[in-house]
Amino acid sequence: MCALRANKKRFESLAYVFLAVLVWSPIPLLLKRLIGGYSALHINFFVYLFAAIGAVAFLAVGGRWKRAFALSAREATLLVFTSFVGMVAYEILYAQSFAFLSASTANTINYFWPILMVLFASLLLGEAFSPRKAVALALGFSGVALILGADGYGISILGCALAFAGATSWALFNVLQKKFGFSGHSEVMLMLVVAFGFYSLFALISGGMPAFEAQDLPAFLFLGLFSGTLGTTLYIQALRLGDTAEIACVSFATPFMSLLLANSALGEPLRWEYFAALALFTSGMLLQLKKVSENEHLVVRNEHLMERNRAKR
Repeated sequence: MCALRANKKRFESLAYVFLAVLVWSPIPLLLKRLIGGYSALHINFFVYLFAAIGAVAFLAVGGRWKRAFALSAREATLLVFTSFVGMVAYEILYAQSFAFLSASTANTINYFWPILMVLFASLLLGEAFSPRKAVALALGFSGVALILGADGYGISILGCALAFAGATSWALFNVLQKKFGFSGHSEVMLMLVVAFGFYSLFALISGGMPAFEAQDLPAFLFLGLFSGTLGTTLYIQALRLGDTAEIACVSFATPFMSLLLANSALGEPLRWEYFAALALFTSGMLLQLKKVSENEHLVVRNEHLMERNRAKR
């Protein structure tokens, strides 16, 4: 029974993270399109406007607003801080990097975050950093580096710094929400609402509420409701159920999916390096899944031994 529960939990976790990958993959294309006409602050204002609408609707169902009033002063402070790290600092840094880098380059550098997340998890959560995890993450890192090397566009040092700083913020956010116990859906939705509060304040300070063109509404809706509300919820649920390193390895599939979308939508060529990178991503994922399978085999074996010992008695 323990093995069956562990197996179900693992596959649920993988299903959530794969769905998150699907809704996150179009983000670079949409951001690259929008950054030409809006500032990073204004883009995220509209994205989080729609994300907050989705969050409020979610919280209104079943009286989930009660969670907000049940927070202590310390919990509320930590929730606001965590929201700022992952939904404000990260989003502004990441979006601004597209002003200096190509979509593929910015998104690839952004995917240093799964590596940083596992490192932060070891430091802040006490999760074991085994040799198997190190090898799996090294494979993923190698794939990201390979895609970066295949990019024929010029590299901006400032753009790279912005993308890397954003990756650091997102990695820290994922670990902090787990450390502080903000892994429930209600907490995530509250953080989305808090983030929109920050963006509204920044917009007022910078000179008033911005406006957007009608043709950009679908992009803002997708980024806010699907990539924002839905994608974040799916990924947080995956973290609740699964191992941080395993989920980090699966997440490396996102930049490759983004490259496929860039090829189909923008006609960018698919180089051999991209397929080699996918092989490295997959190797890292399989290595983590093998580890879980071995653990489940040990659980089943121990259960059989316990049953035999009880039968002998």
